[in-house]
Amino acid sequence: MVALVANPNVGKSTLFNTLTGATAHVANWPGVTVGVNQGYVEHHGVRLKIVDLPGTYGLSAGAKQVAEAITGEFIIRHQPDVVVVLADATALERTLYMAVLVLELTGRVVLAINMMDVAQKRAIHIDLDGLEGELGIPVVGISALRGLGLGVLLDRILDVAQGRAGRRPLRVDYGPLEPYIVEVERLIKDCEALSGYPRRWAAVKLMEGDEGVTETLRRADPALLKRVLEVRGRAESELRTAPEEMMVQARYSLVSEILEGRVKITRLASLGLAERLDKIALHPVVGPIFSLLVLFSSFIAVFAVNTGSPVDILLGYLGLHRAAELVGEYSLVSLISGFFDSMAGLLEGLLLESGSPGWLASLLSDGVVSGLGLVLSFLPLVFTVFLLLGVLQDSGVMSRVAVSLDRFFRRFGVSGRAVFPAVLGFGCNVPAILATRAMDDDRERIVTALAAPMIPCQARLIVTVALAASIAQTPAGQAAGLERLYAVHVALYHLTALIRNILIFKTSVSPHHNLEIPP
Repeated sequence: MVALVANPNVGKSTLFNTLTGATAHVANWPGVTVGVNQGYVEHHGVRLKIVDLPGTYGLSAGAKQVAEAITGEFIIRHQPDVVVVLADATALERTLYMAVLVLELTGRVVLAINMMDVAQKRAIHIDLDGLEGELGIPVVGISALRGLGLGVLLDRILDVAQGRAGRRPLRVDYGPLEPYIVEVERLIKDCEALSGYPRRWAAVKLMEGDEGVTETLRRADPALLKRVLEVRGRAESELRTAPEEMMVQARYSLVSEILEGRVKITRLASLGLAERLDKIALHPVVGPIFSLLVLFSSFIAVFAVNTGSPVDILLGYLGLHRAAELVGEYSLVSLISGFFDSMAGLLEGLLLESGSPGWLASLLSDGVVSGLGLVLSFLPLVFTVFLLLGVLQDSGVMSRVAVSLDRFFRRFGVSGRAVFPAVLGFGCNVPAILATRAMDDDRERIVTALAAPMIPCQARLIVTVALAASIAQTPAGQAAGLERLYAVHVALYHLTALIRNILIFKTSVSPHHNLEIPP
């Protein structure tokens, strides 16, 4: 059994799909995998079971964060033959931290450095052999998206699985904390509840204040936990620094030492188009305006292709009345409606000529054919909305929108990650609510799920259009009314999030966590 582990948005699910031929949900958005996906691949006559674990920034059993709890629990309880840790070649120092966490738990690890093709374009050169020698585990450069290096990766997985490669668990030097860690190791050596964990790893996690291991010990032996916490408290008092902070610093120092001289970056003389757009999208003032324009323009484009509005209105104001008529006549909705109206008229004529009663002809033509046409005329709109959402996700635009609008969303007790369920809600509220599973914080996940139904989905679009038509008679007035109704729904989404936070969780302060920006 081979487990795939990585930070969110490093390409883990893409690698899983490429290796197994499965169709796990892949998007340029952190937290897509929340459950556990499983698939199989055969290599050199050996059938490998590949397990795609949720992306996470930590490793713990029983953590409050869903992804971290699933990943940590799986590795500890199921003890996979090989753990493949994916790192991002364009952000190696940040993503290699996960490899250190896993290596502290098990030495049966293969490090796969993904997006090597992107790193090459950015003039990032990585000494893979040097990293392999320093870490003592197989290190392979790959591109999961392009399928590069996967044969070598499978070879190295077999090497570890069959005992030809690998190492003992990594022993990170925590400096002044070491005497306290050794003391905790001594205290827990006979604790059966922690016998499933490597003793040093359990001691490190207890000193770190890991909630999963701490809770396990609390249930098994509260008196022993009290003694462990006394050691932890003494360490914090004598060293005047929280042990968890010292441990994080020690791991990042180790990562820096490992990478020193093994990653070289040749900086480009000028910024590319992507870098320039990043400077705009992530600007504290211009970024939110840019993000709103992107979202507004995208949905205007969707409605223009499907209904012709508001392009036909704009052309009419410019005096191009014939062009406005053509845009309206040849929109997808008009073409489908026109086709079914013609079919309904043809059917009604044939039925009347054949002597059928008028009520039957009207029922079949107006009730069945025209009714079917009305329903089907909305299919292109639904399809293009989901197509647009997919493009925004996979291009990385949605992640940048989330970062730029984070400050605004925090006013309502949620982070910028709530942008994704909100935008997805314009297509359908069900996947919008399901998308909240990717949120690490329980409070934010619950609040966003409760607020998501306030966003008008495609099923409610017919009602919204009917309301807009009842407000005004002119196309311009109807378009303005539709915009106002959407604005009211968006305002209700934010107000619902704020009210739920205050009523249920007695706070309006949003949780703090990392927001990934993909390349």
